[in-house]
This record gives sequence, C-alpha cells and structure tokens, in this order.
Amino acid sequence: MESINAFNSFYPMEVIATAAETKKLVEKNNGKSFLVFPESRLYSIRMKNDLPQRWILQGIQNSFSDIALRGEFFTFQLGVYALQDLKDVTIHFTDLKNEKGNIIPAKNIGCINTEGIKYDGTVYTNKVDVLQGRCRPCGAVLMCRKLQCQVKDKFTVRVLHHDAKIGNILFDKQTGEILCAVDFDTLMPGYFFSDFGDLVRASACSAGGGRKRPFKSLYYPRIL
Repeated sequence: MESINAFNSFYPMEVIATAAETKKLVEKNNGKSFLVFPESRLYSIRMKNDLPQRWILQGIQNSFSDIALRGEFFTFQLGVYALQDLKDVTIHFTDLKNEKGNIIPAKNIGCINTEGIKYDGTVYTNKVDVLQGRCRPCGAVLMCRKLQCQVKDKFTVRVLHHDAKIGNILFDKQTGEILCAVDFDTLMPGYFFSDFGDLVRASACSAGGGRKRPFKSLYYPRIL
C-alpha cells in the first residue's frame, strides 16, 4: 500500500524503531531523566508510544540547523522522550546569535505546547506531562524579526466566519459573483486577516479534502 501523497506518508516518522534498538538507546543514556530529539518541521512527530527509527540512526543530536526566511514565523520540533515520568515540562530558550553578531532574542521564541497567545490576543498556558517510555512533541516557534505593530492597536475585532475556505462560499454559476457564505458553526470574534488568509489559501490550493475542486478561473478575481 502507498500513501496518497507525501503529507500522509508514514515514512520516515512512523517507521518504528525495534524494541532492541530502543532498549540499547535507553541503556546508553542510563541516569538521564529524558532525551530530546530536535526535528525539522518537514517531519511531523506523530508517534507517542514508539521512537522513529530515524532518530535511532541519527543518534542524539546536540544541535539543529535549518533555513528561515526573514519575517516568517519559523517552526521546528523538540521530541521529548521520557526515561522516567516527567511532570509539568517547561522549555527555556536563550538568544540565538550568528557569526555576524545578529541576534534573535529569546523573547521572540516560544513553545506552543506550553504557552502562547490565542487568536483573540489572550494568553494561554498548558501543563505538559510525559509518562515514562512515551514521546511528546513540543512545537517551537520563533519570529525572525521583531513585529513592528501590536495587533490590538491596529486592527478591530469583529465577528468572522473562521472557516472561510472556498468550499464555504457560494458563487453565481453564470457570472462567478459571490452570493454568500455558508456553514457558520465556527462564527466567533477575530481579525479580518484570519478569514482572508484562509480564503486565499484554500483558493490557491489545487487539492484538498480528498476531492478534486475544478473551480473556474473567473472565480478568483471575485475572491480578491
């Protein structure tokens, strides 16, 4: 059997390490309470009860490198494998500094599993526990340059759809004009760019939801 696309592929993150390989790794790190496996955003950490063979082959990594674009919210993962029960896991970051002396301050880096800011601007915190023998992914996000404005100071909170994908917009079959939106079960307060971004993303995507969506080109100008 083959996966329908790369996103749904079980390779390499769901190729399970053997019991012998896992045991050898644990014995090699006897005395430690946990192991951390840094992982690229390209390889989603999916398994909770087993280790990927990829990590066994790579071994314990003490460094991580990747490419980030200026201004993006760059993400990466930290796979925490518990060698004993872990309670209330927290992750602390330090400043990132390159050879030219440029710095991304620690305050611009955070773990979305433990703390962050919701869509409405409020702060959230989560308690993360990891049982012995389990693996927990912790997603880290860093902003590659400081934001120049605060959302609350520049944009107005209004009632939005929050699922404004192309499939929830009705078009006139003849003219392509937008008639209305449907499916309002996600209606809630938010900022306009949430709906706009979701609509553009869904419109530009040629595949999704397991079905083909052959939209006529005349629909796209109406969206923008």
